[in-house]
Amino acid sequence: MAFDSAALPPLLVEELLRERPPFDLAADGDPEGREWIASMPQLLDDVCNEWGLELGEERPTHGYNSFVVSVRRGSEACALKVTWPQDRTLSETRALEAWAGRGAVMLLKANPHRGVVLLERLDAARTLVGLELPEAAAIAGGLLRRLAIPPPSDIPRLSDLASEIYESIAEHQRQLGNPVPRGQAERAQDLARSLGATTGDRLIHADLHYGNVLAAEREPWLAIDPKPVIGDPGYDAYQLVVHGVHDAPHLRARIARVAGDLGLDVDRLRAWTLARSVEWALWAGRNDPTTDYAVECADLARLAAEI
Repeated sequence: MAFDSAALPPLLVEELLRERPPFDLAADGDPEGREWIASMPQLLDDVCNEWGLELGEERPTHGYNSFVVSVRRGSEACALKVTWPQDRTLSETRALEAWAGRGAVMLLKANPHRGVVLLERLDAARTLVGLELPEAAAIAGGLLRRLAIPPPSDIPRLSDLASEIYESIAEHQRQLGNPVPRGQAERAQDLARSLGATTGDRLIHADLHYGNVLAAEREPWLAIDPKPVIGDPGYDAYQLVVHGVHDAPHLRARIARVAGDLGLDVDRLRAWTLARSVEWALWAGRNDPTTDYAVECADLARLAAEI
C-alpha cells in the first residue's frame, strides 16, 4: 500500500486531538507547535517515501511531545515517532544507540534534525501499569539498573536539569501566587540545588514511569520514550516511588524499599522525591489546576513534605 497523506489530516488533527485532556500536547500551546501539527501529514508523507515505509492500519497515538504512527518496512512492523520540538530527538537518538536494544526499544533509523525516529514495534496496549505494583516495580527497577551505563557524548547533564527545577519552582510560585507553602517550596529548591551539585555519571532514562515500559517480543519488557541525561539513577527512581502512594507512611516505606532494591542512597531518593513533587505540582497547576492530574500532583507534594 502506498503512503497516502490525504488520509492523515482527519485522523491525526481532528479525530486524534478531539476531546483530549488539557495540556496533553506541548505543541498545541505554541504557534510554531501548531504549525508543526498542521505540517504533520506532509512530514510523514516525505519520511515514509524516503525510508520506504507503508502506513499501518492501527490508529496513531500521541504523548505530550510526540505522535507515533504504525508503519511497515517490508514485512517488518515498526513505529514511526515524530517529536516536537525536533531537537529533543537528538539526545533520544544518542541514548537509544548506546543502549542498542538492551533494555530499551531498538532504534532502526533516525533523522534527529526533523524530529523523526523509526523504532521496533512494541505492544502499546500492554504496559507495566497493568501489573500488580510489586511485580511492576521489580521489572522497572531491573531496567533502570540495566540502562544506567557509561554515557555517550551530546547528552544533557542532570546538573543543568536540577538548575531548571530550581528556577521553575521560583517562577511558577511567583506566577501562581505561592500555591505551595513557602517553606516547602524553598526546601525543594535547596534540595534541587544541592542534588545538582553531585549528580553522578551514568546515562539515565529520566522518564522511566510504568507507562513507559511496554511488552515486547524480543524481550518481555522494554523501556520507551527516554528523556536521557547524565546523572543520578535516583532521579529516575522517583517515578517508581510515587506511583499509587496514598499517605506519607506509605511514601516513606516505598522510598526505603526502592532505594534498598536498587542500591540507591535513601536520603538522596527522599530529596529527589520532594524536589520533583513540588516541581510537578507547580507545573500541573500552571497548565490547568482543575484536572485530576493537577490535584494528584498537589497531593503528592503535600505528602512528600511530610516525609
